[in-house]
Amino acid sequence: MHSFGARAAAGDIVRVAVTDAVRCSLTAGRSAWRRVAKGLPAGDPVRAAIVAGLS
Repeated sequence: MHSFGARAAAGDIVRVAVTDAVRCSLTAGRSAWRRVAKGLPAGDPVRAAIVAGLS
């Protein structure tokens, strides 16, 4: 596997992990995730994963 492919796969794993963590959070945790997302720029992949978990 090319290093780019490994990085892309790792990025997918992180995205899924963050999305799942947000979805499993209780109300207080979800509020904390919202605050984290607000502090990240619009195109940030972590922000996108958080928003996906909150949806």
